[in-house]
Amino acid sequence: MNMASSSGAGVMQRERLAHPERTKLKKPRKNKKPKKKYLGRIYIGRDETGKQIFEHVGRFAKKKERDEAVEQAKRERVARATVANAIPLCDE
Repeated sequence: MNMASSSGAGVMQRERLAHPERTKLKKPRKNKKPKKKYLGRIYIGRDETGKQIFEHVGRFAKKKERDEAVEQAKRERVARATVANAIPLCDE
């Protein structure tokens, strides 16, 4: 009985190794652009339901590129806000 169960396990082992799906190797990526893994976004605030609101700047391959683009987008956003919401001064 021990021999039957051990030989049965050996057969199962050989079947697993011979399975064609398990013997395939992953092919290296060819002719594909590298993934842009860094997301650039600006936190705006929260909506009425409490969800966070973000302004998306884009996706970038390098952290430094993302940081520079986010800083630029922040500066542009502040410039738009100050021009659009300019408060008249007393002497004007």
